[in-house]
Amino acid sequence: APAIYTPELLAKLGKSLQEGEAAKGADKAVADRLRFTRLGYEVLTAYMAMVTAAATEVDYKAAVAAGERGLAAREKLTQMNATFTTYKVIGEHGYAWWPGEVQQYKELLPFTDGTKGQLVAKLPLVWNFRRDPKDVGVKEGWAKQAPDLKAWDALPKPVSAEDRTKNAGNWEQLRADQYAQAQGVITADYQSYTGHAWYQTDVELTAEQAAGKLKLRFPGMFNECWLYINGEQVAHRPFKGVWWMNDYRFEWDVDVAGKLKPGKNSVVVRINNPHHFGGLFRRPFLYRPVGG
Repeated sequence: APAIYTPELLAKLGKSLQEGEAAKGADKAVADRLRFTRLGYEVLTAYMAMVTAAATEVDYKAAVAAGERGLAAREKLTQMNATFTTYKVIGEHGYAWWPGEVQQYKELLPFTDGTKGQLVAKLPLVWNFRRDPKDVGVKEGWAKQAPDLKAWDALPKPVSAEDRTKNAGNWEQLRADQYAQAQGVITADYQSYTGHAWYQTDVELTAEQAAGKLKLRFPGMFNECWLYINGEQVAHRPFKGVWWMNDYRFEWDVDVAGKLKPGKNSVVVRINNPHHFGGLFRRPFLYRPVGG
């Protein structure tokens, strides 16, 4: 959804809707259609607020509130006319559906608010990224190397998908709140990039943050993954091939106690993406389990 409904687009839609409402006059049919449109817009903006709070800001309390607000608007839309929505007919079961997504954020919240865990640090929103179509990164030791971003820095900003493709042999940068292909990681013939790829970021921690029990939570990540901290592999996450064959939470929770140190730490994630969606799409965070 964030790849399509950008903040700029939402603002433009909202402005057009306000202009329509201001000019509606007394015609009931027009008023009814505008109410339909307003409720649809409320559903959309609430969903996007939920996604932004969860995926970008690691604010699950705000995500739950926005999600519930959107579901209430959707219910009003259904009450207006049952043909405007489908969920009551087809049913909603599990995390693949909107109520399930809200439930997931309710379940993540206790790991950041002190109930089950205390938030230690949000990992950076922007990560370094490198495609590895020939799967040579392990052999060449990419997990231990500092990314060379000279070629990336030389590209005009914002970087187009075409320029990303031309730069594909080098390191580039991606946000952690959107899957890779939505950010232009595609092939020269505009297909989704598949195969191996690497994410890397540096995390600065104090001695207090690095001590004791510590877990690294990836609340939204596709694909089979390998986690490296300061050059050493610490975990592997299996995955059932294509994304739709897996648990729709797409989470990975890794025990990293004793793996991080005070000061700068390099965190690297290697992925194997066999089809379409690849990589991170919700911002990871470090937390300390209660009692740690």
